[in-house]
Amino acid sequence: MKNLMKKIINNFWVQLFLGLIIGILGAGVSAVLAFISSIKYAGFTFFGFVGSSGDESLGTLVISIVFTILIFVFPIFVWRTLNKVGKLKTASKMVKIFTFVIFATVPIWAYFGGLAFIKFQIAYKDYRSVRDLCVIKNGVNRVTIGENIKEFECKNGVFNGIIKIYNVDGISVYEGFYLNGKLDGIVKDYYDSGKIKSEVNYKNGGKEGLAVYYNENGSTSAYIVNEKGETNRIYYQLPETRDLLYNIDLNRQDLLCQNIERNSYYFSYSCSGDVVNGEFTGHSTLGEIYLEFNNGKLDGRVYMINLDNKLGYEGQYTDGLQEGIFRRYSFVGHLESEVVFEKGRIVQINTP
Repeated sequence: MKNLMKKIINNFWVQLFLGLIIGILGAGVSAVLAFISSIKYAGFTFFGFVGSSGDESLGTLVISIVFTILIFVFPIFVWRTLNKVGKLKTASKMVKIFTFVIFATVPIWAYFGGLAFIKFQIAYKDYRSVRDLCVIKNGVNRVTIGENIKEFECKNGVFNGIIKIYNVDGISVYEGFYLNGKLDGIVKDYYDSGKIKSEVNYKNGGKEGLAVYYNENGSTSAYIVNEKGETNRIYYQLPETRDLLYNIDLNRQDLLCQNIERNSYYFSYSCSGDVVNGEFTGHSTLGEIYLEFNNGKLDGRVYMINLDNKLGYEGQYTDGLQEGIFRRYSFVGHLESEVVFEKGRIVQINTP
């Protein structure tokens, strides 16, 4: 048995295979540690939100650089080890060059291989999700998901036709249409109250065309155009509902108005009973925010001064709904977006 194991371990192909496994694992661990240390150094930002602030220390930066280098160096180190003490030592020059290229490019093909595997998993999950629930292969199916009821049409065992989801009160909270197992057309999401939450255009299973997201009061929270794999955010609410520090929720004004300390470096506002009334100023991750409220509703000018003391965003509200021109500027003051609203809905786009 020992002789057999020794023979297997001394086999050229076994050594090469084990070396590749070790190289992939070493590069993978190095990539994870490089990612963690880079976040520790620079902090974490996602779509304008700062999830954490970095320590920006030299030691953390050096550690991040070292692990980044190891991603590419470690597989090569494994190859050098095999070339010195393994069967690769006696291999031909062409074999050595070929295997070196394989080990040197481990991070590249491992990365793309991982992406391909993830895409395959998602595709397979999508494939099963539009088939497994078709108990009635040709006709309308109804299934219970939590407290909601899902109603959909199937044809030949695949989603084909209208799909609706109803909440516990029987209110439709989702409407869409499937064509041969893929979403096609306008998909509508609703709040539990029955008010529209989003309208997103799909084609062949992917988002394509206009996507509009709404607040429950009917105002627009985001206006996006998906075209040729690219997402263009024409408009999204910036200071009114997002980017305020310390998770300030302007939708829970009753809680805000219970706060005795309403004037600080981070925010300043006044209340009438349980609603915000008058000017609201806040310290954002992107700058200083200025809002105006009238009995709990946005009413008046809203704007933001960025960290470079330049105007970053401006607009006007009437009775809680956007009204008139809204503009968004870059950090250097260039106009990025200009849209015109009427009663919370975009009626014109002047984006340069």
